[in-house]
Amino acid sequence: MKIEKISKNIGAYIYDFDLKEQLNPETAQRLRELVLEHEVIFLKNQSSLSPKQYLNLASQVYTPMHHPFISEKDPLVPGISPFQPHEGLSEITGIRHGRKNKGNLNEWHSDLNWLEQPSQTSILRALTLPKVGGDTLWASMSAAYDDLSEESKANLENLRAFHDFTQIYRGCFEGEKGSLERMQALFPRQAHKIALRHPLIDKKAIFVNRVSTTQIVGMSPEESRDILEPLFLLAKTPEYQVRYKWEVNDIAIWDNLLTQHYAVSDYWPEAREMERISIAGIDLNKAAV
Repeated sequence: MKIEKISKNIGAYIYDFDLKEQLNPETAQRLRELVLEHEVIFLKNQSSLSPKQYLNLASQVYTPMHHPFISEKDPLVPGISPFQPHEGLSEITGIRHGRKNKGNLNEWHSDLNWLEQPSQTSILRALTLPKVGGDTLWASMSAAYDDLSEESKANLENLRAFHDFTQIYRGCFEGEKGSLERMQALFPRQAHKIALRHPLIDKKAIFVNRVSTTQIVGMSPEESRDILEPLFLLAKTPEYQVRYKWEVNDIAIWDNLLTQHYAVSDYWPEAREMERISIAGIDLNKAAV
């Protein structure tokens, strides 16, 4: 396994490592450590994996989960990417865009942070790519936190913010009376620390994003906006970013508690097809070891 660090703050390429081979426990542990260290890793020059092999790989390293919002409709709803479960392997969700379904994931976010235990990690592989475009960017929110002034860190220390799926998925429930309310009861908004200490490593990160962070606990919307807006903008800082140009069969693994990502939608009407596996969350109140 060859490891090539991309930048000081985030990202590493992994070469000379074929995921088609069975992983031993030591290698699986090494991959988990690399993700925590570099926050996103890119597994290059991979063999073509069957969906079953892909899920088996993820299961050897982590515990996959089912995405709470999946559909067999195509598209799910206008304006929302269709998260389509793979037949028989519903832990795998397809993210497919093309002529009839323009890419729309072009906002900084982290995956499933509105759960009580947000998805710790995501795994994404490239199946079909446009001739030009379709890159993904990641931003290190731990580097963003580290660069805050001591005064700013102190001001954020005890603040918690609400995370809510509603503003992302409201359109899923149009015309289905009562369904939104039922899902809100199943997945109520969650309050997480803004300055979040990672449960598995001694890192703190800014854990808010424009897509699903709605308000600071105990503050008005206006007061919340004054604090949250500058934090949202930090993901746009180039020094915290890595931009990745995909090749077919590439696999990216990233930590959702330490990063945000942005899928560049600059390839319409060409097709871009990816497959993602979301990894189960962990107790955010657990102390880092």
